[in-house]
Amino acid sequence: MGAETMKAHLKDAGKSALRTIGVDWYHLLHRREARKCLQNISADTGVPSKEYLKLCDEYAQDIFKSKDYAPWLYVYTAIAREFREGWIPDNYYGKVVVPRIAGEYGRVSGLKPLQQILFHSPACPDVLAFVNGVYFVPGTSEVISDNIVEYLFRENEKIVFKLDGSLQGKAVYVFTKQSFSLEKVEKLGNGVFQSFIVQHASLSDFPSAAVSTLRLTTVLNASGSPSLRASYLRFGAADDTHVSSKTHIRVPINSHTGETEGVGYTPGWKQIRCYPDSDISFSNFKYPKFTKACALVLALHKNVPFVHSIGWDVCVNSEQEVKLMEWNAGHNDIKFSEATQGPCFHDLGWEKFV
Repeated sequence: MGAETMKAHLKDAGKSALRTIGVDWYHLLHRREARKCLQNISADTGVPSKEYLKLCDEYAQDIFKSKDYAPWLYVYTAIAREFREGWIPDNYYGKVVVPRIAGEYGRVSGLKPLQQILFHSPACPDVLAFVNGVYFVPGTSEVISDNIVEYLFRENEKIVFKLDGSLQGKAVYVFTKQSFSLEKVEKLGNGVFQSFIVQHASLSDFPSAAVSTLRLTTVLNASGSPSLRASYLRFGAADDTHVSSKTHIRVPINSHTGETEGVGYTPGWKQIRCYPDSDISFSNFKYPKFTKACALVLALHKNVPFVHSIGWDVCVNSEQEVKLMEWNAGHNDIKFSEATQGPCFHDLGWEKFV
């Protein structure tokens, strides 16, 4: 039995044991994560008052029917320094909301080669797909069987390969023509090749080799109209080749103006006001072509009306074009936006699902 298989068996056994003694593993994991975040946040903002914590407990029980949903409300309260009605706890979103507004259809965003088929947009930087032993041009039925390396690098010095299911910067590979190997790629599995994006000059001021991404969250209302609900910037660490959730710096952006709100957050939710190890401030930065980026994702969401909430990762390239790097129609991140900008979804009736 391999190490990964053993790890999966142990994880399943642990979940089973927790269920046996009446502990929900899903809530337990969220509780641990929220507790860790709260500890780091409290070092900057102080521990929420007992009155606020009591409000969180009562709200979780009254609105969501369980105090298991209180821990993320503690985190939101610590960031906002006040309690706000209308917040959606992250574990409630994953356990109750996502199955109702996306279900199995949310998984389609994990199948990377389908992106161009769904959106038919020049914003997709997709060059070639590899699925079940076949190389084909995304959005078409054209199969490429010869000179694959030449095809990939004829207009690109670097190529990004994203495996199916890759999220949070995981299972993403950057190749040059010299480092590329068909044998290696085919062992990795199914995925899509994308052009390596040279980002807008204003974003290059932040000292990271990774392309910074703009996360935009859109939702559909009852009539199927999309709206923008949250925005934030994601910067990679100095040595990153691409943005990863393990190392990224997140900076909230005003969804009306496209301007940063001055405070960034490390992966552990520690507050910072400048990019690490530099004097580059997060204040007074306006994301280039922000209005254009918002218009793009709102238009794209109409192509997939079967999922009601999507997290989009886009960027603006050196030619001032908005490019779609990836999208998440499953359990996309809402907790950061809820904590820093929320409540973002208070008018959608999600609290009535329980």
